[in-house]
Amino acid sequence: MTINYHKKTLELTKTLRQTDKRCHGIPKNNAWLRENALTQHHNIDYDVYTIQSLFSIILINYAQNEKSSYTYLDFETDLSFDDVLPLLPYSRVHKHNYFELLFVLHGQIDVFIEGEHYRYNRGDACLINRNIRHSEDFHGNFSAIYFNITEDYLHFWPQEDFFHIKKGKIGWFFQENLRKGKENMSNYINFSPIVTPTSNTSTNMEKIIYIIIKEMIERSTGYKTIIRGLIIRFFYQLQAPDKYAHSYIQLDSVTGDNLFEKTLQYINDKKGKVTRNELAKALHYNGNYINQNFLNHTNQSISEYSRNVIFREAANLLLNSDISITKIIKQLGYENRTSFYNQFKKRYGVTPLQYRDGSYSSNED
Repeated sequence: MTINYHKKTLELTKTLRQTDKRCHGIPKNNAWLRENALTQHHNIDYDVYTIQSLFSIILINYAQNEKSSYTYLDFETDLSFDDVLPLLPYSRVHKHNYFELLFVLHGQIDVFIEGEHYRYNRGDACLINRNIRHSEDFHGNFSAIYFNITEDYLHFWPQEDFFHIKKGKIGWFFQENLRKGKENMSNYINFSPIVTPTSNTSTNMEKIIYIIIKEMIERSTGYKTIIRGLIIRFFYQLQAPDKYAHSYIQLDSVTGDNLFEKTLQYINDKKGKVTRNELAKALHYNGNYINQNFLNHTNQSISEYSRNVIFREAANLLLNSDISITKIIKQLGYENRTSFYNQFKKRYGVTPLQYRDGSYSSNED
């Protein structure tokens, strides 16, 4: 039976609001959060945020027509609020004194990084340095988690394996940005899951996130060590070439059009409903060249990858929405219902209805 770790995570944080916990004897409120845990400093053009803890988590579940929630967790603090989106610190352009990893659990979120627009979908991630100015656009339903990692927290991590990796990888990214004289570098890494007919990468990542949050809330003996290990495991998954495609961006030296990243983003934004000719017109490159470039990065053609994205989205809608199967098929651009059913069953071993009812068996449970 497939476990929906996104829903389990939201249920877990909901218990914080129901139990009316207090931290350090101070009532739970957003003003206390800003003054004591996530401090905000105003500049003319942007804000600067500082966290007091070595490591913290922010979980945002935003729904336009329903209650939205905001949860903040660190090693001493657990705060969770309903309907506080107008008060969130992400309405203005901002940067912070810590590294931030964004990971999308559900839906999609638009982020503007130094003026460049990105749309991140479920399973996508972005690791940004401390000097990067960015802002989020809250206009569609989504759930996203932010890992906030300070320089001091990284000193607790094992050095022998994690930091000795090649340029553009996560360990190198931290190591490079922590070097003396490199404090003002402006760089970040985008990650997109490599979709295959049998991939369950997003679900596996959501499982790790669920366990991290559970450990943060329960705080049993050894939880800090467990959390650190889980974060390192999470990062290893992100940089595994068979699971994620990543793009390292150095703003001081970016050249070219980042063709692969733009192709990947375009396909994901279109939920796989894209043709090679459409890509050629949108990206201003020859369609065959775009396809070969994409094949070199993923070992999949654009058409193969696009089909995988379509069926990943179909599986996501079946599990996380009440949209009828007929509407899902139409929404994903399939005109032949029989062909959709045959291809879906070939990939998942069950019909769409059986998948929605929980008949799909995975090896992650």
